Amino acid sequence: MIGHAVPADAPAGETLPAAQEPGSGGRTTWSVVAVERGLNTAIVVGNHFGEGHRRRHHRRRYTATDLADAGPGYGLVTSVDLTRRTILWQNRFAGGALGGALATAGGLVFVGESSGFIDAFAADTGRLLWHFQLGAGVNAPPVAFAAGGTEYIAVAVGGNTRVHSATGDTLAVFHLPH
Repeated sequence: MIGHAVPADAPAGETLPAAQEPGSGGRTTWSVVAVERGLNTAIVVGNHFGEGHRRRHHRRRYTATDLADAGPGYGLVTSVDLTRRTILWQNRFAGGALGGALATAGGLVFVGESSGFIDAFAADTGRLLWHFQLGAGVNAPPVAFAAGGTEYIAVAVGGNTRVHSATGDTLAVFHLPH
């Protein structure tokens, strides 16, 4: 927590500014972690959002009275080598990501962004291969399935008001090339 120190004898009711980095929506929280078995890596999606608080001094205690946005944050998708315990690659994007990642047996990683994009990365290098706008926040985990000999990627596109993404009610489905 980054903030201001207040003397113990500060008047009751005094309001004090404070910032928290990362905020409660920051880092990896409920996002799905994918494991790419061929490379023995974990694909982790996280956020770096700050929060602004107004803290009120009352009888020598502090209580958070307000939660305010501390400005734009960013999302991260990180490939962690599970053998060496090092970061293999990392990509940063504006906005955030809440849904997690999907790693396919074909060496692809799919991640949805709160800005409405779904991205496909090369699992070994992190190179962005595909970037598609869906019109609302992609804050659910992508899933893979096969039907009739074709592989598909599907994701719910609903947005999230907590991260100020556009809302919607779409199920997007894409087929993978043979």
